[in-house]
Amino acid sequence: MTRATIDDPHSSRKAEQARTTPDPIANTATVSSLTPDAAAGNNSATTNTPVGTPVTDLHITNSNGVDGVVAGRPTTYTVTVTNALGPSDANGATVTDAFPPTLTGVTWTCTGTNGGACPTSGSGNINTPVTVPVGASVVFTATGTVNPAATGELVNTAQVLPPLGLANRTSAIATDHDAIATEADVAITKTGPASVVAGNPLVYTITVSNAGPSDAANVGVRDPTPAGLTWVSNAGDCTTAFPCDLGTVPASAIRSTFTLGWLPARRRSCCR
Repeated sequence: MTRATIDDPHSSRKAEQARTTPDPIANTATVSSLTPDAAAGNNSATTNTPVGTPVTDLHITNSNGVDGVVAGRPTTYTVTVTNALGPSDANGATVTDAFPPTLTGVTWTCTGTNGGACPTSGSGNINTPVTVPVGASVVFTATGTVNPAATGELVNTAQVLPPLGLANRTSAIATDHDAIATEADVAITKTGPASVVAGNPLVYTITVSNAGPSDAANVGVRDPTPAGLTWVSNAGDCTTAFPCDLGTVPASAIRSTFTLGWLPARRRSCCR
């Protein structure tokens, strides 16, 4: 049996040979004899072997290392691309990661090992060419902040595509799923005049804040009117009598209410 090795034009280890592999590969064998041959037309045979598309072994992983995230807090994904078995180098493969809209302010960095190469940094979605020789890898580290109003699930999908003209052994796609939790820190302050004279109005200022990191939903304020004081009206973010529904208070937001009260004048008693 005769064995032959086909040069891979996409392998850097063979590039220096500067050979071009014909497609198909024609291999002809002949036979001869000193004895006259009555049928010389069958003294040679040729086989044509088509050359298949060069193949890479690109794989991708994508994870932020947790099973859940908090709305308003940052999270970091690690996206790793490898080409363990080749046999072809992946020169000009494309890595994509269209981050979900609920992940904001994304920035990323990238490093390569064992000959892997990629852009050192960027922002927003990843859509960039990379070089991944056989045995090499590239690693993207992407950080963004989950929208404070986000709920449900955070889904992030990354993919690597082989260079034009090459095929990959498998479909290289990786998706990370995280449940989104919420966490708020609402607080209230109330200020009023240092003193009041009976028969005069007084105004209290009530301030509600949310330190986040998530938006606070269904926020309500209660302020029972103390004995001896008559409630008159509310203004600002509360316009109805207490209890007052403020609805959703976004992270880092403040809601203010001005409560007008009346302290009745004291009635004088008259001696008989």
